Amino acid sequence: IYYVTLAPLEVRYDTEADDLWNYVMMYRRSGNSVYFNRVQAWLRYFKQEYLDDLVSVDNFSHLYGWGLLAWYEHTCEQGACDTGALSAAEAIGTEVESYWRNAVPGNFVMGQYGPRKGARSLILAHRLAQVTGSQRWVTLRNKLIDLWIQSPDWDSRGMYFSGQSETDNETSLGSGSY
Repeated sequence: IYYVTLAPLEVRYDTEADDLWNYVMMYRRSGNSVYFNRVQAWLRYFKQEYLDDLVSVDNFSHLYGWGLLAWYEHTCEQGACDTGALSAAEAIGTEVESYWRNAVPGNFVMGQYGPRKGARSLILAHRLAQVTGSQRWVTLRNKLIDLWIQSPDWDSRGMYFSGQSETDNETSLGSGSY
């Protein structure tokens, strides 16, 4: 039996993708019971443990939750919506709202330690808005888009760079580096 649990604070060391989303997609594509077993294990983790792992220390670079929404949509297509999955995704969304509450467009570096923290928050906010149609999640999505568009680490050549702490210092690439 496949079982998922991570030691507290370890989500940042173990995952680089929304594993639940990966397995939901593979199950939908193949119908293979191995993928279904993995869906069930990751679903239990995301419903029961993930939120604590996320907020226990700033693990927002490893923010996921769109797998919960994919599963919710899948179960709705089957005639019995898993509202627990939707509730768990919205609980993660609530933490995202709180995390970005004081961020001001134009004054917030979205590429600090790479763009994954902001990008993963935006993916979740977008999927929440898309699945629920709720103005709450539309507002969050739009705020995150504004943070990205007005970020001081946007380069006019059309890309974001990792924050200055990673590139513009003596221990990394040296002064003036990207």
